[in-house]
Amino acid sequence: MLTRGMFHAVTSDELQQLRRTKDGPMRRNLLMEWDEIWPEEWRCSTDKAWKLICVALAFQPGPSGDRPEIGLGLGADMFYGKTLHKANFFVMGHIPREWLPEIVNALKAIDRQKYHDLYFSTEAQAHFAGCCFLQVHGIDASEDRWCQYSWNWLDKIRVLFCNALDGKRSLVFSAENC
Repeated sequence: MLTRGMFHAVTSDELQQLRRTKDGPMRRNLLMEWDEIWPEEWRCSTDKAWKLICVALAFQPGPSGDRPEIGLGLGADMFYGKTLHKANFFVMGHIPREWLPEIVNALKAIDRQKYHDLYFSTEAQAHFAGCCFLQVHGIDASEDRWCQYSWNWLDKIRVLFCNALDGKRSLVFSAENC
């Protein structure tokens, strides 16, 4: 089952606080505390759409220079970034401030139609099938409703990325990895 994800726009001091918390469960607890107290302007839920968005954008170039031809492009940069936690069952990624101009510009260039085309591209649909989305998550990613659902959440995420760029912050993304 897909799980909800959360972005936090963090200052360098807050990122250091997270990095100083060495233990994985303690880091996850710190992020859960942040969920309770973080101002709305500096956080954004992704609901369960994060994995769908990640796949839809994975075949686009991203700032890390990972290989978009194999699905490690913009989508991976936005959600996995520079990993802060190595466990297979939990994603904790840092999206560096230096990456934000490129990501924000890439997101601004994606309108509803382009996202639809990316989501239903041969590569993305093959990735959904290869990950057994229907069997594992109960989601038939070939249905248009899931494209629309993830587009609506991408719009909200885009606002936070712009705010983080303007506020000279980086981002931390977290979710159960399934």
